[in-house]
Amino acid sequence: METDLEYIKGFKSFYKNVIKDSNIKIALVTNTTRKSYQKIQSIVNINKYFNYTITVSETKKPKPNPDPYLQAMKKLKLKPQSTMIIEDSKTGLLSALKTKSKVVGITTTTSKREIKKLNENIKIVASYFELEKVFKEEYYISG
Repeated sequence: METDLEYIKGFKSFYKNVIKDSNIKIALVTNTTRKSYQKIQSIVNINKYFNYTITVSETKKPKPNPDPYLQAMKKLKLKPQSTMIIEDSKTGLLSALKTKSKVVGITTTTSKREIKKLNENIKIVASYFELEKVFKEEYYISG
């Protein structure tokens, strides 16, 4: 398993082209435990990409409850209406929708059809390359 860990195709490019040189705050909200997250961190150094990380270990009400996302927004001093949540799981998408933020579903683990069934207003992308375009249009980022 350890040697199989790698970033989803396009993530590093998305980070470099959209996030790195901007003032965009970025958090990782995960239903994995802190212990599991630390193991992942030791293998792929995921911390370098996020301003804040919250795991299931740090929240009383995990996804699909909105609390983990709301905790991350509070920590980063963000309001839901100025936040875009990118999710690939059904549980995460349900959590994200309850925050009243902009929600983008990426079809890495959940199909377009499944995402549409959750909510017609979820913006759906098939890849981080497609997400880069959506993100730049939404936040008027050049590059």
